[in-house]
Amino acid sequence: MREGRHHKRRLSMLLRSACMACVFSGAGLSFAQSGGQGAASEDVRLSIKPSRCVALHEGQICYQNITITWRTAFPGNYCVYWEVAPQPLQCWENTRSGRFEFDFQSAASVQFSLRPLGQSALAITPMRVAWVHRARQRKRLNWRLF
Repeated sequence: MREGRHHKRRLSMLLRSACMACVFSGAGLSFAQSGGQGAASEDVRLSIKPSRCVALHEGQICYQNITITWRTAFPGNYCVYWEVAPQPLQCWENTRSGRFEFDFQSAASVQFSLRPLGQSALAITPMRVAWVHRARQRKRLNWRLF
């Protein structure tokens, strides 16, 4: 009896883990919210390829040519924004999808968002900045002459 209960519990945990893996498998590509036009979260997609930029040393500016693509269920006027700039990077009129290339330059990870003109973000996706070598902290010399 006890072994059967343990087996059911383990099976239940495996099923939950598999379901969670399915749900979160696309989390690195985009984060979507329902927007002002009634779009369901699965109907809005924003992605960046590549989604990571690698600099040689920590704190250096990372340079990467990225491709930003998006799609929605409803045609409209949409813009892609970079969180560090108030102006949109690119806008489209009366369309459900878009694609453009962007010369990314940043020393830190940032987020890009897709917004209908004059509204809040429908989708947000990160661009991660990593580095090969961490910045070394200088050792303090603790000796004194006097």
